[in-house]
Amino acid sequence: MPKKEEHIVVTVMGQDRVGIVAGVSTILAQSGANILDMTSTKMRDMFVMIILADISKSKMELKALQDKLRNKGKELGVHISAQHEDSGMVDAARAGSLSLEKLEAMTSVCSSGLDMIPLPGDTPEETIAAIIMDEMAIGIINNKPVGVRIIPVPGRKAGDHVKFGGLLGSSIVMPVSKFSSKTFARRGGQIPSPSASLRG
Repeated sequence: MPKKEEHIVVTVMGQDRVGIVAGVSTILAQSGANILDMTSTKMRDMFVMIILADISKSKMELKALQDKLRNKGKELGVHISAQHEDSGMVDAARAGSLSLEKLEAMTSVCSSGLDMIPLPGDTPEETIAAIIMDEMAIGIINNKPVGVRIIPVPGRKAGDHVKFGGLLGSSIVMPVSKFSSKTFARRGGQIPSPSASLRG
């Protein structure tokens, strides 16, 4: 009976430079991992890449692979992390290595928005509005639909574990920026038509 696939998500973020794709893919190939999907984007000088890989036939333990990728990131001057596709993201959030800002960056290349993300119960409404506007801007620039389902959890703070019940699973309450979005969120106005021309 064939071994069940074991997926990891590799995230790369940092200043764009020659050798990033080759460096990461070489390490994955040497470990015996199979790249199932890869997407990347460049926003000005910032490079973001997401790789979905199957490590069920890898000759290397996940911890060793994570360390090797992390060291390659230091060599290239970028941040590289690798986590299991599902539970790994919760673990990464608990460890503080997965932030709301990083999830927003991921949505620019590989997903349809922010979904089922718990926030501290005292998150200001202006901060929530600013997060929605961030995703709206990503959708406009990338010409794709995005959604936002973020959940302020009453009485909970960043780092707390919450269960949604049923098939909705559980997650870690994500911290939000300590800086106020009040002025930005209440500025008003409309998105100008020329914004669409910014798409590359």
